[in-house]
Amino acid sequence: MIGRVGRAAGGVAALSLLLFLLTSAGCGGGGTDPAGGSAASAPPPGPEYRAALERADRALGAGDLQAALRASTEALLAAPALGEPYQRVSDLYAQMGRHENAAEFFMMAAGRFPESAEAPFFRGVHLYRLARWDEALEAFDRAVALEPGMAAAHFQRGVVLQAKADFDGAIAALGRAAELNPGDPYTAVRLARMLRVAGRYDEAREVVEQARTRSDRVAAVHYALGQILLRVGTATEAEASFRRALELDPGYREARHDLGRLQARMGRDEEARRELVLARHIKRVQEERSQLTRLVGLSEDDPGPALALAAIEINQDRLGDARRWIARAEALGAAPDRVSGMRALIAYLAGDVAAGDAELGGEPGFVEQPVSCDRFDALRDIALRPARLHAQGLGDEAAIRLAEAHACANIRAGALRSAAALYRRLGRDADAVAMLERAEEEPSLLDRFAAGTPSSDE
Repeated sequence: MIGRVGRAAGGVAALSLLLFLLTSAGCGGGGTDPAGGSAASAPPPGPEYRAALERADRALGAGDLQAALRASTEALLAAPALGEPYQRVSDLYAQMGRHENAAEFFMMAAGRFPESAEAPFFRGVHLYRLARWDEALEAFDRAVALEPGMAAAHFQRGVVLQAKADFDGAIAALGRAAELNPGDPYTAVRLARMLRVAGRYDEAREVVEQARTRSDRVAAVHYALGQILLRVGTATEAEASFRRALELDPGYREARHDLGRLQARMGRDEEARRELVLARHIKRVQEERSQLTRLVGLSEDDPGPALALAAIEINQDRLGDARRWIARAEALGAAPDRVSGMRALIAYLAGDVAAGDAELGGEPGFVEQPVSCDRFDALRDIALRPARLHAQGLGDEAAIRLAEAHACANIRAGALRSAAALYRRLGRDADAVAMLERAEEEPSLLDRFAAGTPSSDE
């Protein structure tokens, strides 16, 4: 894999370039006021800042994470008193899984801009991800010293103290964050979790109930309430809270998992099976998305990770993200028929049959052909054909085609999950769950990249 995706030397060279920019460039238009609180007193950012952000946006839109990181770093140098460029740089490092590099980068930034609370804050974020609790806590303490009203730093102090099993300290830090930012539901949820761990259930419930009055459409609030109701309420009340969380966010893995376990305890085995299968699927997708994003960010000449990531996003109905990764795969030399096929699939899923057909060069010849397991093609048989039928309003015919493909033995996990996604679009949840259970028996698509396979065919 090293030869094709993410050469270590390339990563070190990129970091060296960024650190050189950080230590040698001028301050640009940002000033040195502490970030996170008094940015309003800083001079407005100059045109070099806006130009750098525009370059970063273009690179990110094309899926080129390394170019986006370089441009975001230039934006930070142009306006070091603003919080946004720090956040952008941090997010990009996180997407690529480069937390060690990020911690080093923000340490250098803290030395270059000693009055910036943002630099130690984001260093602490990445040290936390590296499980370096004491160093992370020191970084957040530094951020609080520079900007006492920085609610996010108090919040992260609470998160680190929780990891260190200092629950009283965590409750105090989170309580301070809540005082500074009383409208933030996520601070309330974390505080309630710590109160629950400490056995202070009535207080935890009060915190969540108050958050619910302000943020009724935040799934995390309802999930937190469901967890508390498992202890101080009824199973029916807890189930209702978990279901509300899933109405707001169907991809909320923890809520789905806890709902399934609750249903199993209530003897509703078939419902429990469905929720637990979906929870495992969501977890696997989250892990694969994270790893593939990292591989795309390090990739120099292999379009495979970008194609695989695009397939995941298509299955999750995140079509805008899918287009971005397809563009990156194309820039890395992906086969034109593969690119056009995935773009056609997006068009069909969006209901635009004409655009999908145009991507394939006219009405596709495989439309009327029966599925043949001897010449099975995952993209055509499991995705394009049924998606086109669905876009034409022929849902029953699409389901028949999916069932024909399901009968083939030579289907990998990615294709099975594509079929499950289409089944769910058709309202056939039982078939979708069966496909996902079958996909669990297949190796993860990440195994092929770890083994050095240059591209994905699903």
